[in-house]
Amino acid sequence: NSGSTSTKKGSSASGGGVWTPLTRVGSAGGIIGGSIGSTLLGFVNVAIEPTHGTRLVGHAYGGSLHCWTMEMTSTEETKDLDADDTPLSLEDLAARIKWKATSCLTGHFNGVTDLCWDALSGEYLLTTSNDQTCRLWGNVTTTASTSNSEDRTSNIWIELARPQVHGYDLTTLTSISTKSHPYWMVSGADEKELRVFDAPKTTIRMLQAIGGGKAGEEKSDLASGVGRVERAYIPSLGLSNKAEAADGAEEEEEEIIPAEMKQQTGGEGEESEITSAPTNSTHQQNLPSERDLGVLSLWPELRKLYGHNTELFCLTSTATARTALPTASDNDECIVASSAKARDVENASIRLWDVEEGKCLQTLKGGHRSTVAALAFSPNGQYLSSSGKDRRLCLWRRNINVIDDHDHSQPLPLFDLAT
Repeated sequence: NSGSTSTKKGSSASGGGVWTPLTRVGSAGGIIGGSIGSTLLGFVNVAIEPTHGTRLVGHAYGGSLHCWTMEMTSTEETKDLDADDTPLSLEDLAARIKWKATSCLTGHFNGVTDLCWDALSGEYLLTTSNDQTCRLWGNVTTTASTSNSEDRTSNIWIELARPQVHGYDLTTLTSISTKSHPYWMVSGADEKELRVFDAPKTTIRMLQAIGGGKAGEEKSDLASGVGRVERAYIPSLGLSNKAEAADGAEEEEEEIIPAEMKQQTGGEGEESEITSAPTNSTHQQNLPSERDLGVLSLWPELRKLYGHNTELFCLTSTATARTALPTASDNDECIVASSAKARDVENASIRLWDVEEGKCLQTLKGGHRSTVAALAFSPNGQYLSSSGKDRRLCLWRRNINVIDDHDHSQPLPLFDLAT
């Protein structure tokens, strides 16, 4: 089925009849013409729970799973149905039943290429994959009833947002969360530019709802409204997530937004307030669906960083390195290091970036003769280690005495090859 799954009835007469839909669940959904990570493109299979037939699982093109649970329209009607022995026709029974979409298993459907913890507090995990998506995972508390009617609480990691849905395979990413920009990240793909993203309000509310560690900061951040948008949009032509709806591609009209992603507003013109953290049962009921993840949880792109001549291969930052320190650091400086596929010695280099200024600080050459495959800063940011496909391990040392050629009033911390 191209857009939905249906249950059907046929004629009771033998040898013929017309099959007509009784119930329809699901839709093509997502962004029209979008990549697999942002549109469902229909279903290829469906399974019905065999014992009672009260649950449906749809398998969509691209690997995503979608679940629906059967519910009676009201408690009174359920009681009437139990008390009345008269069998109902399929049409009457279908009219009393509704199918509610519930959260289901989600995840990458191709190889994972990189992962990175939130650099500021380790609150969430970011992953990239050859399925052309970047996904955000959070720790959610769930409650399940055991056989002796006791509630058992457990923590599971669930996909809460999909910051980037791209047209190229995503190869690498790094978190650059600091106190001045607590949700920034940089990603790289099979293209030449780095892309910088910031979280929208929808993601921050979701993290706050599951008990995120920066809840107080998030409230003040949302209340101040400092340039943070509600959500991002994928343009109809292009690969950069946009902050304005006018720049976005056409989407399916119906939008069902989880409670954690909504704003509760008072009267007209009143300020929006953040929803309070829900209970464990609400966590399970209102987690984002596949469609919400692919459309409503995108992060806006802040800027691009140009300089590499080939496809990006590896990223790291001083922000992620500081997570190894035993205590929190007040240092808010953030330098990003990147490497790209090297088809010659000239491109076997490392670029250092000032993301806030959007400029390349230095290109490190002379250490490698092939693609630099791994990068890591020391926790204090004074050293950068690199290893390459040329089987070389290089250590670069920070030189704080070098002055920026473009701005002689400011010392520019560059790196020299130490060994």
